[in-house]
Amino acid sequence: LTLESSTSADKNIGIRFKNQDAEKGGIGYVQSDKVAFYNGTSTSNGITIDSSGKVGVSNTTPSSYENGAREFVVGTSGDTGITVASGSSDKGSIFFADGTSGGQKYEGQIRYDHSNNRMMFATGGTGHVFIESSGDLRIGQSSLSTPGQGNTTEGLALTGSGRVFISSNG
Repeated sequence: LTLESSTSADKNIGIRFKNQDAEKGGIGYVQSDKVAFYNGTSTSNGITIDSSGKVGVSNTTPSSYENGAREFVVGTSGDTGITVASGSSDKGSIFFADGTSGGQKYEGQIRYDHSNNRMMFATGGTGHVFIESSGDLRIGQSSLSTPGQGNTTEGLALTGSGRVFISSNG
């Protein structure tokens, strides 16, 4: 299947989905060398893939953003968010990788564990900062035991009630 414009001036070529009342969406090549997946008649409220391969969701200009973070851009000028949905006893994660084997796949992590309602931040593939559902903040402490109370792992814990615990091996 080839879709072709009869003039060089027409830069909107694609497949449009309509019912008898109105256009409902489509897939098309739109001005500025972009491929767009959209609903309704506006190409700005769907998914855009620009000529450099950058992807925008509810955003038609992903290449306009900061060079280090524009491969995938989500957003509009109003309130915007991304939801990572996972099961009630599972984990939701965002990983930062510098390769495809071993620990390279998960060097940096932001992870929420629904089974114990705990947020974890990791660097070098290891969890270093934990926020518990109680509001406790643990730095360098992966266990739920409190630093300084039989726990010999170095670290810091700030409890939701305002208590501070420091543990050091030296």
